[in-house]
Amino acid sequence: MRKARDDAKALGQIAHSFKGSSGNLGAVRLEQLCQRLEAESAGATADLGALVDQIDHEFALVRPLYESERRRFQL
Repeated sequence: MRKARDDAKALGQIAHSFKGSSGNLGAVRLEQLCQRLEAESAGATADLGALVDQIDHEFALVRPLYESERRRFQL
């Protein structure tokens, strides 16, 4: 997400995908932030940097859960 920080369209696409993954794992706040980024990226006039920073922070909190789930389902 950081690499696409200046590309609103790419951020919207990434946020859409990340939103679904977050929702599937019950990361409600992260899902909401991604939904907001997806919506705001369509306007392309907003400064999305602060929102990307919030998503990065929230992801750091839930990342261990993602990794735990991934390990749980590995064959």
